[in-house]
Parts: sequence; C-alpha cells; structure tokens
Amino acid sequence: MPIDTGSEEWRNARLEDWTEVFLLQFFDQNPDCAFTVKEIAERLAEETPEVFPQTIRGDESLQISYIAAGLDRMDWKSQVEMRTIEKEGMVESYYSKKEGASYPMAQIEDEFPRRLDSLEEKLEDEGEGLEDRVDSLEYRVYELENDW
Repeated sequence: MPIDTGSEEWRNARLEDWTEVFLLQFFDQNPDCAFTVKEIAERLAEETPEVFPQTIRGDESLQISYIAAGLDRMDWKSQVEMRTIEKEGMVESYYSKKEGASYPMAQIEDEFPRRLDSLEEKLEDEGEGLEDRVDSLEYRVYELENDW
C-alpha cells in the first residue's frame, strides 16, 4: 500500500539503508574474505533474515538480486571492492569491504538531495512564520489607518 510522502510516517522514517548496514556488518565479521553475491545472500538468509523484505524471504533468486543491488550501490560509493576471478573456466565476481573514503561524486549524489530536503523543510517552516507576521502587520496598518 502506498504511503503519502507528506505523512508523518514518511517524514519520521529512517534514511539509512538497512541493506548496507547488514552488508557492512557481514564484511566486518569476515574481514579477510571475499564472497560471491550468492554466498553473501545465503549466509545472510541463514544468519540475519531480517535484512530481506518480508515479501522476498524464502525466494533465493530474489534475495540474490536484492543483495546484488545493495552491493552495486555500495560499490558506487566505494564501500566494497569487486574483483572478477576465473575458476575452472568460469568467471565469478567476488566482493569484500573496501577501506578508505567514499567516491566523492557518489557522496554528493547521495547526500546533496537529503540536505536540500532539510533546507526545504526549514524554508517552509519559516515561510509559514513570515505569512503570520505579514498578516499581523497588515492588520496593524489597517488599524492605524482607521484610527486616523
């Protein structure tokens, strides 16, 4: 069921990506290892199934896709490192946690809209206050004109 973006529920919702939080925890618990998307999805499904939305729990292919999307976002931010390794004639992508700063463009793309949202809310609040002040001043001017 859709949620109104003007509702309290939406405004009070968390901005964190829980998938990233769980994936970072997973990599922190396995610092010297790299994993395939399938291996990560299987381990998370066993150890912390709450990482997956209720609607895809139990569906392995959707869980793998969900984790792959999360890893892709994290790769864009340079939080994980992906390397392609050839084993027995097959090519497989492996992921591990990447140390260091995030890619600057990814940070801008991720953080800038949030800052604008916050600024927009402040301006709306101040705008409402200004409207009240203008109304009050107009009333005072009206009173002064009628008193003369």
